Amino acid sequence: MRNEASSLETLVANLKELDPEPERIFVDGGSIDDSVALLESLGERVVQIKGSFRGGAMNLGAQLAQADLLVFLHADSYVPQESYRAMVEHVSQGDIEAGAFSHRFQGVKESKRLRAMDWGVALRCKLFRCPYGDQGFFITKSAWEQVGPYEDLPLMEDVEWFGRVKKHLSYLILSECIETSPRRVFKTGCFRTCVTNSTLVLLYKMGVSPEQLAKRYY
Repeated sequence: MRNEASSLETLVANLKELDPEPERIFVDGGSIDDSVALLESLGERVVQIKGSFRGGAMNLGAQLAQADLLVFLHADSYVPQESYRAMVEHVSQGDIEAGAFSHRFQGVKESKRLRAMDWGVALRCKLFRCPYGDQGFFITKSAWEQVGPYEDLPLMEDVEWFGRVKKHLSYLILSECIETSPRRVFKTGCFRTCVTNSTLVLLYKMGVSPEQLAKRYY
């Protein structure tokens, strides 16, 4: 995470309400807002990392985790209990070793554009089995050791990592959703967001480096 103070209190409250209550590790990638101080005031475990991208931060969290099931979330996520339960049940039954949730924007019922974007995400996942990191990835600790950590890339670390998951593990994209904030979509526009994301992934699949893609994206 980085500069996510506005989202963290809601996320912490959400995670504390889940049953069974999960182990929580927040990895900060150099925030200059009140993110770290806020988490510490809430009694949360927060570690800081410098000189790494998102992949490095998630790897550090995985290394520190004691739980048998790792879940990687963005700070602006909300995890419904039914979605959490579905993940735990699938993994505990041995059906799968890894996976992702389906995607749903917060406030989607009030916005036709957000509903259209969620439909597009669902179609992408159905056709190409290619979820993004904002859908929340999960993996057992033993499978994590098998497939390996994220590459510490400036962009596309989620696409690269889940590509390895698909090759080596039994996985599932759950029908149950996690919710994410539409703030970035509202900032850049629905159409522009869809075109940009699709173009960047296509270019990555064609061999364009994450470093070049990051320059375009940011």
